[in-house]
Amino acid sequence: MVKVDQALLEQCLCNLLLNSASNSQPGTRIAIRAQVTEDQLILSVLDEGRGIPQADLPRIFEMFYRGSKAPPGGTGLGLAIVDGFVRAHGGSVRAANRDGRGAEFVMTIPVETLRPDMMESLT
Repeated sequence: MVKVDQALLEQCLCNLLLNSASNSQPGTRIAIRAQVTEDQLILSVLDEGRGIPQADLPRIFEMFYRGSKAPPGGTGLGLAIVDGFVRAHGGSVRAANRDGRGAEFVMTIPVETLRPDMMESLT
């Protein structure tokens, strides 16, 4: 069971998707991957955009930071919101350039294992 605010998790995914879309050419693919392990929910957004300049990588989750090649518009809050939400849930978020082309954003959120007596209360 993942204890998260569903609306905020949705907002985080939207922020990552909007970031990928604004840094990719029309017609390129953006993929979402989801994986649940024994102790983590892992959500990834992968794009085929221009990638993230190496100098920007350490700062892209800072509030109001806009990358050196950021498209016009935006406030520099989207990725900071994602980072704050994920950290508040005991998780982490990271960004990296993909081999070849594009960027990958990965959110990792802890999963709580439910005991059998807890499962009964959910039914």
